Amino acid sequence: MELQFVVFAMFVIVASSSCLCVRLTSHDLRHSFNVLDYGAVGNGKNDESRAFMDAWKDTCSAIYESSTLVIPKEKTFMLQPLWFMGPCNSPTIYVKLEGTIIAPNTIEGWKWPNENDRGSWIRFSYINGLVVYGGGLIDGKGAPWWDCYSNVMCESENPTALHFHACENLILTGLTHINSPRNHISLNACHGSQISKLHIIAPNESPNTDGIDIAESSNVVIENSKMETGDDCIAINHGSTSIDIVGIFCGPGHGIRKKWS
Repeated sequence: MELQFVVFAMFVIVASSSCLCVRLTSHDLRHSFNVLDYGAVGNGKNDESRAFMDAWKDTCSAIYESSTLVIPKEKTFMLQPLWFMGPCNSPTIYVKLEGTIIAPNTIEGWKWPNENDRGSWIRFSYINGLVVYGGGLIDGKGAPWWDCYSNVMCESENPTALHFHACENLILTGLTHINSPRNHISLNACHGSQISKLHIIAPNESPNTDGIDIAESSNVVIENSKMETGDDCIAINHGSTSIDIVGIFCGPGHGIRKKWS
């Protein structure tokens, strides 16, 4: 029988963390940068990577109290592996994902910005005050990668779908995330993160499709989310402290694990 359970509260590692008490509030959308204005079409077929990078460049370089990258609803955008790099000029950077973003359908279709670094599909790095929200969908198109996982002839390591590195005071909320090639979301060296209202889905038999992996991070709150994956719902790795996990539906999957002694 598949194990399904709800985690109401959990303390992890060194100390209990205090609530970040950070809420997503309304913000000024006058300073927004819509990917459609940069040439994206949203038909689910075109490679929209250049339009996203051009829109990100303007979002990150804008000098306002906040600036917003808009990915509009009722559109589907196919993206190659992308690195959204900071630091940015505005103290708060919003990514309003209302539509759908999808990965290439085949392993051969992936084009990497750096052939020596194939660890992730969508990466955000060195961005303080990043808020990713909007009710949209992230589809990692993981099935070909799952087949490759057990095939010794495959040379590619399965990538993480959504990776955050060195992002301070991150908010990630209100998204659906499906079918990652490997773990759906990873945090590395992120401090002061609030993650909530996510729905993460992958088939029970999909290999290593953790919901959220955390490493070298602190003061992380994960709450009010549903994780239906083929591996750990949440994995807490070396160097992580003050992690609060509250109100999580987990199942099927392998539960919540601390991965070092």
